[in-house]
Amino acid sequence: MSTLFEAVVFRYVPDQGSGEALNVGVAMRTTDGTYFRVKLLDSWTRITNAFPAAHAPTIRATFSRVRDALERLSSPHPLLPFPSSFAEDLRRLVPSSDGFIQWSSPLEGETSDPEATFARLMERYVNLHLQERPDRRSRSDDEVRATFEVALERRAKLKTKLTPRTLVAKGLKHFEVEVQHAWKNGRWNCLQPVSFDLLNARDITQKAAQVAGSVNIVAPSKQDAHMILFVALPPASRPDALEAAEEAIEGFRQVVAQEADVYLESQTDSLLDRIENDLH
Repeated sequence: MSTLFEAVVFRYVPDQGSGEALNVGVAMRTTDGTYFRVKLLDSWTRITNAFPAAHAPTIRATFSRVRDALERLSSPHPLLPFPSSFAEDLRRLVPSSDGFIQWSSPLEGETSDPEATFARLMERYVNLHLQERPDRRSRSDDEVRATFEVALERRAKLKTKLTPRTLVAKGLKHFEVEVQHAWKNGRWNCLQPVSFDLLNARDITQKAAQVAGSVNIVAPSKQDAHMILFVALPPASRPDALEAAEEAIEGFRQVVAQEADVYLESQTDSLLDRIENDLH
């Protein structure tokens, strides 16, 4: 007899701005409440080998809190259907304020052997990747938007108040900027993710010029709007790219000063506070 299951893959993220992560465990439960299991790596050296700067005591403490939360998550519902989704329960109970531990979107399916399914998930998503050093690569604007959306998930009431919006350049009907998150406080505030987390300084400089030009052509102020540029920087491990990005932002702020505000990815909480205040 088969039953539906939900599972998530846990990732260790040493630096949200770096784009690097390592799968470190799986949690799975059947929706009828008859099976619940979680397994996280029990060897910190596997993480510190991948991320030499990782602090083992912090990792241990974080994993311990996650395990405790997941045990609380399973204990109230023995052999009973779970009343809410896995993702909702995780957001409610699993500590993630430090950002070290994140989880994937739910994996869903049907199984007649939960233990075997769990083993396959661990093998596919964790064990096969333990020996690999995460590759560095450029991050896209969509990936930066996803970072914002992860933080936004923790403020569920705020999420429902944001809406998509399109700004069209006056006299240029085919030139427009679409944003997924906008809110109104006297004028429309339109959040646009911008990734400067690129692999070389030249690409960063060119992108800064392109984005600044796009903002000024659209001219949000002429449409009762203002841009909020949510910018991701390269990690400190790539100093040349980081220096180029920081220089680009300084010029960037001057060029778009009348049309946009700039928030760095590290200022996500400040940005969310501003949105809450604007909508209060």
